[in-house]
Amino acid sequence: MLRQLLNSSERATFHVLCGTIAEEEARVFAKPRIADVLQDQSCLTASELSFALKAHFDFVVTDNETRPLFVVEFDGPSHSNPKQMRRDRIKDALCARFNLALLRINHRYLAPNFRETTLLYYFVQCWFLSKIVEEAQANGALPEDELFDPAWIASDGRSDKPFPLFLAYGLEEKLALFNSERGASSSLCYWIGTDPRERYRCIAWIRSSADEFLVIETGMRSQQFPVDVASLLPELAAIEMCKLIDVPNLRKQQRLSRSELELKLRQYRSGFNFCACRMHGLPSGYVSP
Repeated sequence: MLRQLLNSSERATFHVLCGTIAEEEARVFAKPRIADVLQDQSCLTASELSFALKAHFDFVVTDNETRPLFVVEFDGPSHSNPKQMRRDRIKDALCARFNLALLRINHRYLAPNFRETTLLYYFVQCWFLSKIVEEAQANGALPEDELFDPAWIASDGRSDKPFPLFLAYGLEEKLALFNSERGASSSLCYWIGTDPRERYRCIAWIRSSADEFLVIETGMRSQQFPVDVASLLPELAAIEMCKLIDVPNLRKQQRLSRSELELKLRQYRSGFNFCACRMHGLPSGYVSP
């Protein structure tokens, strides 16, 4: 009996990835040897070269001429053991050295929970759009200091979905209405920081009564990819909060008093390095970073 080349998670990733790049001038290769992806290997140490000859990337997306564009790695449960974490660090370092974008995903990136699309689709589309922006800047069509924000893209030219990469499109109004009905003037608030392993941590809240708040906590690993995770997290927090306010039983479980929220915020401030926040509508007495 012959062995399957991809496990179930890898097959799911391959399926979503192929669908994501279907309209791009790109191809997907599964499990290419690392040494076959990196052209100039003279800068590798002996141990790195040995690793590159034996190990593979899960997926490499290339252009139609098979030139590598970026790498996608699916990190399952085994990636939490020390041996695999060491191997992952080597891959991270090699991709950084060769200026090869690397996206690390898990099963949550494959679920179509974000305006009927997946986080994998979002990240991959951001990569291709970032290259279009870079080309426009190089040609003088856009200012060199123009910031790339996928939420500003009004249309992708393929569907009638407005702002297709603004994952929280239309949700701010829903959250603002929920808040105003409870006597608050602001919508979703949040505080974002990074932990010692450079993973992003986000706490977001919205008023549910005079002295109570609905609170969610979410996060995402940092990526060697042209996406600003700190800008994406508020959108993901808005999506989770809208799910929360639609289910009364869940709302009961996620409520915090004013003092409990203040304590949570102090813990975030002391435990994480500050990245971004929207702090209007804070509990009284709280001092922003």
